[in-house]
Amino acid sequence: MLGFCRSRVPLDAVIREVLTMTTTDTDWLEPWEAAAYLNMTEGAFRRLLRDGVIGHSKPGGKPKSRIRVRRQDLDALMAASRTEATTGPLATGGAR
Repeated sequence: MLGFCRSRVPLDAVIREVLTMTTTDTDWLEPWEAAAYLNMTEGAFRRLLRDGVIGHSKPGGKPKSRIRVRRQDLDALMAASRTEATTGPLATGGAR
């Protein structure tokens, strides 16, 4: 896991470290790490989990087990929710 105590490190430092992680660091993230990866609050991320928008795993399978989320699922969510530009220089097939 990450080499710091999340309660004593500024949030921007946490976000910076999570964003620089590679798949060799870890493929599984805790909810607070996944929230930082997606640049949202942990509460908003947990609502996505609760609503079934993002799949998760509970190693141990008990109610108090810690939740883990795969980084590739987060990347897939972001790719699926991408909207293409309709105007401007980034629009494809538009009038120039």
